[in-house]
Amino acid sequence: MENIDFLKKEIQSLRAEIERLKSDKRLVALANQHQAAYQQSQVRFRTVFENSRLGNIIITSDLKILQVNSALVAMLGYDQKEEIIGTRIMDYVPEGYQEHWKLLQSKLWHARMPFFSLETCLRRKDGCIFWCQVTSILFTDHDDTLGYTIIEDISVQHKLKEDRENFISIASHELKTPLTSLQAYLQIMNRIIENERVISDKLIKLSSSANHSINKLGLLVNDLLDSTKISKGQLNLNISSFNISKLVENCCTHIQSEGKYSLTYKGDVELKVSADEQKLEQVLINLVNNAVKYAPESKKL
Repeated sequence: MENIDFLKKEIQSLRAEIERLKSDKRLVALANQHQAAYQQSQVRFRTVFENSRLGNIIITSDLKILQVNSALVAMLGYDQKEEIIGTRIMDYVPEGYQEHWKLLQSKLWHARMPFFSLETCLRRKDGCIFWCQVTSILFTDHDDTLGYTIIEDISVQHKLKEDRENFISIASHELKTPLTSLQAYLQIMNRIIENERVISDKLIKLSSSANHSINKLGLLVNDLLDSTKISKGQLNLNISSFNISKLVENCCTHIQSEGKYSLTYKGDVELKVSADEQKLEQVLINLVNNAVKYAPESKKL
């Protein structure tokens, strides 16, 4: 009887061992699957990293370069990756632009932003400086936080942007000369109207509209001169309180004076708003002009 009990215990023990071995086998298989998936992920990452047409680098928190792709090597004018790996990004930053990379370093590793992007300059091996768009994304690798950084050469786009801003600046200054002359002619005409005894109401109204349009054109030219600030998100708003009903009436005189269209609107005619009057007027004029342009048969606006 004792032998039978002993054998039963042995059988139970063997069964438990078999189940444990099966479990271990499943764990091993699962670990192998995870390892295979990780290796496949690494292969995909290396393929994307190396074959990207943009410069790709991996940097540490002290801006040391751990890895680069062929596009970045060519962008900086070198022949081998080994010439760049192990150096620091500051070695390729021209004087006056170090603060850009310090800002990126602060935003990513100190402020813990998941990614950061900026426009800055780098220096090639031959000393040539070029503009680039830099985007860096944080990721964790073996308990270390690294920056996967993409660098795109935007020298052409930056040159086009500068040319556009220069053109607008020159054109705006050139417009100011005839605009000043027109304002002088209108002032003379207004003095003549004031001294004349018989002047039609229509002529007075047209003169007033012309003065208003000239002033408005002057403001638009000033906005063109400020286009650089606008492109950098530094558009200044001149906030004031004004009657919105009067603004609608004044900005649409060029349409109503033709006698073809009538403008109607509903609401509180005494309503005052706080906004940039000149820019709001531009918006209303565009809306009315589009209404006339795309619905010419409709005489009521």
